[in-house]
Amino acid sequence: MQKMNKKIKLTKFKNTPISKKVTYLYTLFFCIVLFIISILIVFNAWMYYSSVSKKEINDTATKVENYIKNGGEISKENLQKITDNKYIDIRVTLRDNKFFADTMKNPDEFPSLEPPMDSSGQRKKNNPDNRFHTKTISNQPYMFTHREVTYNNKVYDIGIFRTYSHEYSIMRNFVILFIIINIIAFFISYYAGKYIANKILKPIRNITETAENISINDLQQRIEVPETDDEIKKLIVTFNDMISRLDQSFEKQKQFVSDASHELRTPISVIQGYVNLIDRWGKSDTEVLEESISSIKYETEHMANLIKQLLFLARTDNKTQTAQLKPENISIIAEDVVREATVMDSKITIKFTGDNSVIANIDEHLIKQLMWIFVDNAIKYSADKPIIINVNTGYENEKPFFTVADKGIGMEQENINHIFDRFYRADQSRNKEIDGNGLGLSIAKWIIEQHNGHIDVVSEIGKGSCFKITFSKL
Repeated sequence: MQKMNKKIKLTKFKNTPISKKVTYLYTLFFCIVLFIISILIVFNAWMYYSSVSKKEINDTATKVENYIKNGGEISKENLQKITDNKYIDIRVTLRDNKFFADTMKNPDEFPSLEPPMDSSGQRKKNNPDNRFHTKTISNQPYMFTHREVTYNNKVYDIGIFRTYSHEYSIMRNFVILFIIINIIAFFISYYAGKYIANKILKPIRNITETAENISINDLQQRIEVPETDDEIKKLIVTFNDMISRLDQSFEKQKQFVSDASHELRTPISVIQGYVNLIDRWGKSDTEVLEESISSIKYETEHMANLIKQLLFLARTDNKTQTAQLKPENISIIAEDVVREATVMDSKITIKFTGDNSVIANIDEHLIKQLMWIFVDNAIKYSADKPIIINVNTGYENEKPFFTVADKGIGMEQENINHIFDRFYRADQSRNKEIDGNGLGLSIAKWIIEQHNGHIDVVSEIGKGSCFKITFSKL
């Protein structure tokens, strides 16, 4: 049962807001420190008063000893002259004699310092020392010590008694004062801790409020970065950077969906138009029917290719598309692509040049797909010019590479920085009749990144383009 109660209490504390935890812990720590300081002050004050009292008792005892050894007459009046300390009382007793002199007002209440009698009627041997003893006499606390002095074969017992009721009173006032100070300090520390906690956690509350106000349609809000260079600033900078990345990702996603919808809408509209054409005239007009079927076939192939590329990019975004790297000869892959392109269309002039054996750590299927993307672009963007393509492989600074160069229409320099963006097509108004959807080079970029490769693009309007991909050394 006790364990259950402890667990419940721990759970409640864990579920307490951080601001309250900081306040409670700050208050607890401050009060503990203040309490320890108070105890140390009281203890040191008491030790100081105690040491002063002991010194006064010792000094008085020494004076009495010297007075007796010098043959001074022992009387109440003479003992009172030895010390002027009003808190000290002196008693001198002659051993085995009832005679004594003292300075007390009520001497009967003070203890006798003579050693007790043994069983034979003789007094036990006394062991006087300089140790201090305490005792309550007449409802007042006393500290006393005993000295033994011999003079003219007479033994004198000296008792020095000092009351420390005054010190008790001072210490009691000290304790009461520190109790009041601790109570006041508790409330001050609580509200100070609450203020400090609210001040420290204010940026975190701003983060929370901003996060609550952020939605997919509104990612423009940011938290003001404080001037102080601390953990809170780092947290705010990190949070703002995260929101910026989310904003960019959502913008890309919206652009992607918009572009994909646009690319799919065009072939669907064309197919729908030809279906309506067949429905009206194609049933009796063979020429219209053949034209419609050919166009529908072309558009469905275009859509199938687009969907295939979209699925590939979706797999790359979801990290389900991976590259299986191993040492392969990229020259063999390049020769296969050249041979397949030659068979595909006799109008294509494509050649392979370079080393016959260039080994790189690659995924064979992805690199073949990469080469085909560049070759396909070279074919598309040759326009009315002869389709001339050169595929080259080799080493540069011990790093394997391959290039795909064409003599097509080329690109302006400002477009090169965007050609790897999804659905981007340079000079769309001029190239709207060219087949494509602007996804090929996005896929190419992903493949190159998976191989830790580097791409260089050189292009000039009217002269063609060259894509060079360099791989890491084995």
